[in-house]
Amino acid sequence: MTFYPVFSHSNFYEVAKTADNAERKAFQVEDQLRVLSARFEHLTLVTQTLWELLEQHTNLTQEQMYDKMQEIDLRDGEADGKIKKPVFLCNNCGHRVSATYQVCIYCGAPPDVPPQP
Repeated sequence: MTFYPVFSHSNFYEVAKTADNAERKAFQVEDQLRVLSARFEHLTLVTQTLWELLEQHTNLTQEQMYDKMQEIDLRDGEADGKIKKPVFLCNNCGHRVSATYQVCIYCGAPPDVPPQP
């Protein structure tokens, strides 16, 4: 009985190369996760510090803070716990344009953007 290898040498090389690339990407994602976790922890600390200072030096209550959070969350029309920059349609070309731009990035026309709150 003759044994025929499933992978030729070139196929084996390609599989090994793909595995190496996947491993490298996994390490990159792991590093990115570490950075994001550190940023999250830092922002949590900053947020807690600000809230405690406000609570100590003003008459604000937690209920007022949560009401304000909900108001800010709803500015984009969705209660999703996220802040999104508004997007508008360009009057000239019809593309969606972020309100952060002074002109449409597609055609250069100034978008009809209402003032930011």
